[in-house]
Parts: sequence; C-alpha cells; structure tokens
Amino acid sequence: MHSAVLPAGALRSEEITSFNVSSPKSTDGQPHPSRFVLQKSTLFVLSASLGFLVAWAVTGGSPSPRRECAGGWPVFASRSELLEDRAWAEYLTRVYGGVPDDPHAYPWCMGELWMFYTHALLASGVSDAPALVGKCPTDGGRHPAQHYEQHSYLSPLNVSWSWHPAPIVDGLAAAYPAFEPQSWVEVIHMGGIDDEHVGAWFLQAKGSGMSFNTGKTIVFDDHDDAQRHFGTMGVQDLGLRNEAMCANASLAGYDSIQFVRHTCDMMYGQCRNASSLELNFFNVEIVSTKLVGLHSCTSNGSTPLIRSGWKGARPCTCDNSRSFLNCAEVSASTRVEKQSDHWKMGGKNMKDGAQQMPK
Repeated sequence: MHSAVLPAGALRSEEITSFNVSSPKSTDGQPHPSRFVLQKSTLFVLSASLGFLVAWAVTGGSPSPRRECAGGWPVFASRSELLEDRAWAEYLTRVYGGVPDDPHAYPWCMGELWMFYTHALLASGVSDAPALVGKCPTDGGRHPAQHYEQHSYLSPLNVSWSWHPAPIVDGLAAAYPAFEPQSWVEVIHMGGIDDEHVGAWFLQAKGSGMSFNTGKTIVFDDHDDAQRHFGTMGVQDLGLRNEAMCANASLAGYDSIQFVRHTCDMMYGQCRNASSLELNFFNVEIVSTKLVGLHSCTSNGSTPLIRSGWKGARPCTCDNSRSFLNCAEVSASTRVEKQSDHWKMGGKNMKDGAQQMPK
C-alpha cells in the first residue's frame, strides 16, 4: 500500500531500501543476460508507477465524499476508517482473519489487491466494488485496477482480479519486480499437475490470504533461462525438466525460483496479447524447490513454508482433498472450486504450454 495519498496525476519519487536485481558474471567474465540474484541496495522508485493514484469522488446518495483509487476501488486512510466500513472489514476478516493493523498498509487501496473471492464479497455485503469489465482486461490493458474475471487457467473459479500490468520502461514491457528473500508472498496453487513431484509452483496473488516464504531465492526471466542455468536443458520431457531444475536448484541451496517475464498462451488464454506491451506478461511465477506441488497443500501434511494472515502472521491448516491451496484460517479459500477439465489436459504440465506449445 502507498504511504501517502496523492492527488490525481501526481508522481512522487521516494528512496526505499529494497533488493536490487543484478546480473552476476559468468565463468567467461560476461554477465548472464537473464540470470539474476537479489542483492540489498537503495534505489528510487516511482510510488505511482502502476497508476494507483488516489482521487476524491462523491458517490451518489452518500452523505460525505468517498475517496477512490484507480479503477474506482475504495481507499481507506487508516485501519479505523476501514473498520467503519462494515462490509469491507468483514471481507478482509474472511481473507486475513481480521483487518490488518500494520500501519504501513495504509492508505489501503482495495484495487492494490490482485485477487478477490467472489462469494466472500457477496457474503460480506460489499456493494461498491467496481463492475467487472469482462473476462479479460480491456483497452489493451493500459488502465490498471480494472476488475476482471479470468487471470489464468491455473486460478480457481469464484474469484476475480484487479489488473496489474507490468511496468513499461522506455517503451518496453519491463519485468515485474521480484520479491525479496525470506519474504511472505501471497499466492495461489493448484494441485494435481504431473510435473510437481519435485517442486511446487505458485502464482503470486495478493489478496489470497495464503502466503509462501521465498527463503533464499534466485530470479530469471523465464523457464528456459533457469533450466539452462541449472543444467537441465538436455532433458527432453518438459515436465521432467522442470522437476530436475527444482532438484538442482535445491542442491545449490536455493529455496525458490522466481520468473518475472513468463509468457504462456495456454496459461493465460485469450487474455494474453503478445502484440500489446501491457498484455504480454501477467504475473510473477514462483516455484518452491522443496515442496511437492502434486498436493494441493504442497505437502503430504503441514509445512511451515505456507501460512495465512497478513504477511504470514497466522498458521495454515490445509485440506489436501480440495483442488487448490486452502487454509481453514482463510474461510474464503475453502469455497473456491476446480476449473473444468477441458483446460487441464488430464493433469499435464501447463506452465510451459505442455509439449504442444513451443516456447
């Protein structure tokens, strides 16, 4: 969440401490073009880079002005202000177990969440979420925070999304920012994919209420970059290649791998448009090298790497009989359903478009 409310059209440059992406040298002294490790540094960022600027708006029939952020989502200046909105407070309780008391989370723009549980919005009485624009982002994806239906075929039913395009830098689609080591990242995961006997694959999904800890992490553009680095390009079967990549990365001491420019038509379907800067990339993929994604819960029992609550503050009690990662502590997560089998291809790997889809 942004640390200040900005007037529409304003930009603010702030200095923050973060993890910069650097390209380490290869054995021949040249930098790897697509391999990154995370190193701590200080950098400047534009806090409004995704267009989540806050403006004042008056809603019809409202006794007082209501603030809105990009896409028409409501914004709350403080926890106490959010608690006054009983519907949104109830919704966040269904997701996080309570309204977060982290002061750095405010102002809280609802559109900065990525994923929303449709049934939980209805059950909580939320009536001021922006109208859905359709299955996919519209207008070439140029407008952030559009409320749309389908993000990936690997996401559950009964959810909707707020659109977060990758940053555009110098007329080119840049990578999504990588997550810091040892950080809790909200995610979704679907069990039953047959290339996850070794490793568990996630899509980041802020708003899911379920978090994975990145541990020691390494960042690449796309799958083949990591497969080349970890020496598995010679494995012909894509599923086995992914599993070998995870095994080799684990042996090298990495807990997770991040992909910040992954493209896959079969994963993102008709929403992805390679000819559009904004619609070419949709999300950050994260794979745990130590978990087993064949299980919906990413383990045969429980794992300390999956937690619930704001920033992983609460435990996660997961039920492997469900199709997707779920936590009893996240009541909203227990109501999602499995996507129909027409896209799942009998459990075949979809992260690389299966073997029918060339890279």
